[in-house]
Amino acid sequence: MNIQGRSTLKNMALLMFISAMMGGVFPLIKIASQDITPVTLALLRALMAAVILLFIVGVGMKRDLTPLISQWRAFAILGILLGVFFISMPEAEMRILPNLASLLTCLIPISTFLIATLILRWERFAFSRLLGGIIALGGVAMFIGLQKIQFGRSGLIGLGIMSGGFLIYAVYLIYVRACEFDPFVATTGTMVYVALILAVAAFILEQPLELRLNEEDVLSTLMIGVAATGAAYAMLNYLIDSAGVVYAATMGYFIPVCAIVASYFLEGDTIGWLQVVGLCMTLFGAWLVNRSPAPGVD
Repeated sequence: MNIQGRSTLKNMALLMFISAMMGGVFPLIKIASQDITPVTLALLRALMAAVILLFIVGVGMKRDLTPLISQWRAFAILGILLGVFFISMPEAEMRILPNLASLLTCLIPISTFLIATLILRWERFAFSRLLGGIIALGGVAMFIGLQKIQFGRSGLIGLGIMSGGFLIYAVYLIYVRACEFDPFVATTGTMVYVALILAVAAFILEQPLELRLNEEDVLSTLMIGVAATGAAYAMLNYLIDSAGVVYAATMGYFIPVCAIVASYFLEGDTIGWLQVVGLCMTLFGAWLVNRSPAPGVD
């Protein structure tokens, strides 16, 4: 296998890993948000990730972390964007089901693609790529079974909050790419600033010191902070750096699939032919979006 082939397989493996880690966060947040208020949960998530990344990247990998101070404005912006996204997830999942929340991750690749191609001109726009995004969105909706989801006024509010959060997340991905930081330093710095910003917000809006956690809350929060945030976001920034922001954003099509597959295994459900067709549509659509390298990608 040539170098390009190995690189493609590596990027695909990273994409699947990130999707699996982030897909599992939705049911975990649903569990944790029953006892932990939204800002405090977002703070715990960022704090755990920041501590682990500071140790691994700063001590283990011996990366230069001085940009966290010298480039504090850029990291503060990244922290605000990601902090708002972190808060939007538990806030929305108080009103909507995790599978519907995960479906909305499709807004990430679609928004990122449109911004990167039509506004910033980082990549080549092609209608076939846009068509791929639409096909993948339809596949995800079929896989989840959107016709089974019912919601009222509260659900509509949850949809609005989650949609806004994912649009902000798309802007975050674009800004990470524009900053051109070392991917692991970028992840570490972002989590540090998210934790600092959310700590202030939590003490103003909530009462984090009065938090009482049971064993289920602790396990859920640890998995969210360590695997779905610390490890997944480090790999995500690496993927953005190596394959481009539009390619990395394709995870938004696979996150809901991974989330539903995880719930099927956990709850003992089965996957029918409709889910198989939906998965094939998602894979085909994602292939259309990323089938050829676009000019301007590092």
